[in-house]
Amino acid sequence: AHPPRVRRTTAPRDMRSHDRGAVALAAAGVLARVLLAILGWTESASERLELASPVDALARIREGHALWGMGQSPYGGSALHAPPLYLALVGPLVANAPAGLVASVPFIVADLVAAAAIHRVATASTRTADAADASPTSPAWTVALFLANPFSIASCAAASSAGFRAAALAVSLAGAVEGTPVVAGAGVAALAYLGDP
Repeated sequence: AHPPRVRRTTAPRDMRSHDRGAVALAAAGVLARVLLAILGWTESASERLELASPVDALARIREGHALWGMGQSPYGGSALHAPPLYLALVGPLVANAPAGLVASVPFIVADLVAAAAIHRVATASTRTADAADASPTSPAWTVALFLANPFSIASCAAASSAGFRAAALAVSLAGAVEGTPVVAGAGVAALAYLGDP
């Protein structure tokens, strides 16, 4: 009576080599964000209605922060619709920063937070797919497709608050699939607070 044979597969090695392309694609997406910021595309991209709405454009955040600094209400007119906490956190970072990498850092970080949360969601769904004997999608490729998406790259270059909303949504989903209601609730609360532009 011999123990049953365990069949060896080469899937983990193939998956790792398959994921190298995903890592390269994700790195290219992040590098594209950085290069567009360094090349000064933030100002011109933020004026495109396809990428940033007039109510959450970078110019409005800067204007709101300047009014707040002068002791006036940034919400006195109809120009600014960003929530006060968003204005308090992002406003100082972009207010006096030149149109370059410094002004884009919060938006790049928001995309990276969204990517990390998407990775967690994809990893949890891969475990579920493995349990169901289905063909799982690589979490690395899921993240790479998000980071290399031309619209998300351009939206980040435009300094749109869409990246913060995407991060809040992804964090809430990650908390939900991992069974951590505090994280899921925090993500939903952040998404509700940021609202629709």
